[in-house]
Amino acid sequence: MQDSNILKNTIKTLVAAYKVLGVFLILISFGLLIVNASPELWYSLDNGAFESDKNGLISTIEAEENNPGVRNRNRTLYSAAQKLPEKDPSLPNVTTLIINRVGINGQVRTGDGDSVLDIGIWSPSNFAQNPAVRQPIVLSSHRYGLISWTREYRDLNSFYSLPNLAIGDEVIIIHEQRKYTYKIKTMEENTSLRVSDGDDLILVTCKYFRSPERIIVRAEATW
Repeated sequence: MQDSNILKNTIKTLVAAYKVLGVFLILISFGLLIVNASPELWYSLDNGAFESDKNGLISTIEAEENNPGVRNRNRTLYSAAQKLPEKDPSLPNVTTLIINRVGINGQVRTGDGDSVLDIGIWSPSNFAQNPAVRQPIVLSSHRYGLISWTREYRDLNSFYSLPNLAIGDEVIIIHEQRKYTYKIKTMEENTSLRVSDGDDLILVTCKYFRSPERIIVRAEATW
């Protein structure tokens, strides 16, 4: 009888412990979900997180920008034999990135990363700006965005949903009212960016808050 009571008490203790652990794990998961879905909450708890993420993203890009192999490239237009997409007056006059799979549809801006990333999608000036140039294009945006961004603006301009893409998904760049299409060929996570002449388009964003890991998506031209 005594052994039976000990066994019952042990089982009760284990069940109680598992319940506590289960509740704890649920709370942690819920907390992570809120943080990832609500940058406002995270930035209110950690005021320096946004600047830290922005500086880290810029450093990743600049490290590769200053690579002599990238800096000294001769940028040549595609040959006349390669027909450019036809101009379409109905398309935006501003350079625009569109990824229908995840709802991205935002203006691409060139300039100082510190200011452009506060607005949306950044195209570093040391990489190609025109898809008709036979050089890699690099585009970067925040994963979470500023507190001041509305939910709709964040959905259109942040790279939060980049991990939801898949090999073969289409990416579109509108430039000078021409539609350039690309197909995703690789997706990776890395702490650094490496660009080669074989890269047509690279999308870069942070993985987590205050994390050195970057989500890097490479796409090849199909136009």
